[in-house]
Amino acid sequence: MRANIIQRIRQAIAARRCLAVTRSGFVGLVPNYVEVGDLICAFAGGSVLYTIRYTSLGPQFYSFFGETYLHGLMDGEWRGMDNIASPSWIRLV
Repeated sequence: MRANIIQRIRQAIAARRCLAVTRSGFVGLVPNYVEVGDLICAFAGGSVLYTIRYTSLGPQFYSFFGETYLHGLMDGEWRGMDNIASPSWIRLV
């Protein structure tokens, strides 16, 4: 019974996620409607990563697509990495 529940949870997660590899070589799960060129970010005060996309409204406007898992970058391990962009303010639309 428990194995059946775990299998159903895995299927539900997989139905909304797809495997992705970043330009830096990190492997993870992203929302299934992301596109090449979308951005992975963390919001101030959090340790979870998210996927966002530029919009046509201007350079600081983004669409939000949801949580993203990247192996080796969860739980805040991305903090202190050299190739991380400096913090900036954005607007989600």
